[in-house]
Amino acid sequence: MARCKEFEPDEALQKALDLFWLQGFNGASIQEVVDCMGVSRSSLYDTFGDKKRIYLQSLQKRLCSGSTAFVAFTQAAPKALDAIRQLLERTATEGMQDNQKKGCFMVNAAVEMAASDPEVRQIVNQNRLNVETALTALISRGQAAGEIRSGADPRSLARFVFNNFTGMNVAAKFVEDRQVYEDIIENVVAALT
Repeated sequence: MARCKEFEPDEALQKALDLFWLQGFNGASIQEVVDCMGVSRSSLYDTFGDKKRIYLQSLQKRLCSGSTAFVAFTQAAPKALDAIRQLLERTATEGMQDNQKKGCFMVNAAVEMAASDPEVRQIVNQNRLNVETALTALISRGQAAGEIRSGADPRSLARFVFNNFTGMNVAAKFVEDRQVYEDIIENVVAALT
């Protein structure tokens, strides 16, 4: 008779995600993954696969939750420019308040693994595309409402904004001066108007 799992797979995966977010793929040993997930090695391999599969599942989990929340926020926003400012300010605040200096899990994966691992690159690119598409729609609405300068390609502007999000998330690992973020935010807003 097969034994029942003595752990909740989604909770265990969230613990692995938190570990990878803090330490990266290469910085977390398989023993640390086993320990943080609170499962035996055999249960880990039976349920999730090896360390790489756990990492990919963690990225996919973050992709789904992060993209869904981002898209929902942009779709519900009554004013496009205000929404972009709020998203940039939220990124700055999260960076400043994170004592562990984790940055963004997806950006960390892009920097650490995307160049050398096609599976990671695919997930990171899907995240970029989801965010870019949501920003493009938001910017198009802002242009139609006269909030954002017309005449510029909305997708091009979305890529510009996305690049600034990415840079702010990298900066979150070492920048402690809020004015740095404020300067970025003000310049992004100015470039859009």
